[in-house]
Amino acid sequence: MIRGQPSMWPNMRKQWFGKNLLYGFGALIVRPVKILRGVNHLLGVPPFFCNITCMTSSLQIELVPCLQDNYAYLLHDADTGTVGVVDPSEAVPVINALKRRNQNLTYILNTHHHYDHTGGNMELKARYGAKV
Repeated sequence: MIRGQPSMWPNMRKQWFGKNLLYGFGALIVRPVKILRGVNHLLGVPPFFCNITCMTSSLQIELVPCLQDNYAYLLHDADTGTVGVVDPSEAVPVINALKRRNQNLTYILNTHHHYDHTGGNMELKARYGAKV
């Protein structure tokens, strides 16, 4: 309560933690991929926009230590051969991991623009021609 004003927290708590906003997002995140075909219904999107009926792919994920306290994530779709890296703060550890696996980098993905997540982008792009 702020000096004579009623607190908004009880009402906000009901909206956020009841079966409203957070429940909806939590339901989307927790549910398995098999039921993604129901996402269009949950989001109110017409069925022709999102129609995933079956998703079968072998995704291999390797954590690549970078800097002193970060990781890059090497993603490999075994079915298509596509390889991506998420948040490569350094290029050398990612290059070494790709050499060990005898793979070529296809995509570079970043969760945000900070240097500890993007530091290796340019070198990896130049070396592999990967799409950022």
